Amino acid sequence: MTAPTKNGLSINLGDATIYLTVVVLLVLNTILQPSFIQASNLLYLLGTSLPLVFAAAAQGIVMLTSSIDLASGSVISLTNVIIVVLIGHGSAASVLLATLAGIALGVVAGLFTALVRLPSIIVTLALSAVWAGVALYVLPTPKGGIPDSFGNLTSGYAPLWWSLALIAVWLWLARTRFGKRIYAVGSSENAAYTAGIPVVGTKIAVFAIAGLLLALGGLMLSATTSGGDPLSGASITLEAIAAAVLGGVSFQGGKGSLIGAVFGALALTLINSLVFYTGASAFYQRVVYGILLVVALALSRFTARRWIRIPLPSVGSGA
Repeated sequence: MTAPTKNGLSINLGDATIYLTVVVLLVLNTILQPSFIQASNLLYLLGTSLPLVFAAAAQGIVMLTSSIDLASGSVISLTNVIIVVLIGHGSAASVLLATLAGIALGVVAGLFTALVRLPSIIVTLALSAVWAGVALYVLPTPKGGIPDSFGNLTSGYAPLWWSLALIAVWLWLARTRFGKRIYAVGSSENAAYTAGIPVVGTKIAVFAIAGLLLALGGLMLSATTSGGDPLSGASITLEAIAAAVLGGVSFQGGKGSLIGAVFGALALTLINSLVFYTGASAFYQRVVYGILLVVALALSRFTARRWIRIPLPSVGSGA
């Protein structure tokens, strides 16, 4: 965010922190492994991070409305197993049904949160258990069977196009009337209601969009693993929340963007990669990962309300 001042331009340091963090992590990874910076390796890394990228984007848009989704990992798991179980009926049919299921699950969460007015943290925590149970019922044990053609979704330049498409859609959506409603509802539901904004409809729509994004995350997970696992999304929920916060999305709502959440997911992936290149044991890898994540989150929080001023020459000054 930028703001004009009397003697120059002020830039919010917090908005730039996540991008600087990604750059620093890229440099550190390259120092430890010089071949890391090769395009093929970066594209592969981006491909493996796509499930988290979509999960972070879903979490980000929900958090913008001052809500939270603790069921995101379970939704990804459920859509993943739906694709695997139905793949025998055709790839298109399985993906379509999984996508519709993701949207429907999002609508359910939105109805309980916005219409029944229950706290989103309670609603989605309960739904997380429900969707996880359904995923286990649909597919009790991990199973393969995903066609090799699915791999094209996360290989080559496809991960880059997916990421750019996600960013482009958000840049468009954020400038629409609906996008402005999302920020208004997140800033103050009462003020938004007074201004005539349909708060209930907006929140339900946001959860539906989040469900769509999570279904895409399940699709990417199917493509990267070539199979289904009812527990595959168990760790994604907290990582998605961390990615969104790291990307500058506020828990209080009304601040941040999906672009920041996407870069937050990339930062987490790079932290994982950095820890791996240190050659530490599996136990210490998790310890170092946790420490680096806390440091990154603290840095993001520290810079959130700090501005830097760039002096600009006065127009008309001089002779």
